[in-house]
Amino acid sequence: MNKWFVILFAAFLLVGSTTSCKKCYNCRKKVVVEINNQEVETDEYYEEDVCTSEEKDDLEREGFRCSSKR
Repeated sequence: MNKWFVILFAAFLLVGSTTSCKKCYNCRKKVVVEINNQEVETDEYYEEDVCTSEEKDDLEREGFRCSSKR
């Protein structure tokens, strides 16, 4: 009985966590590394998906560029 409860509860958490946040924004920022005391942009990106406009605004203040996911 307890085993089924744990499995059912875990499944509920998994489904709930994926449906409560639709990940409406995709935010990207170029990776910058320091070489010989100089900042150098790379071809790589940090990428993060966020749910709310507040999270999007926070990332944009940190230099990320965000767009709506379709």
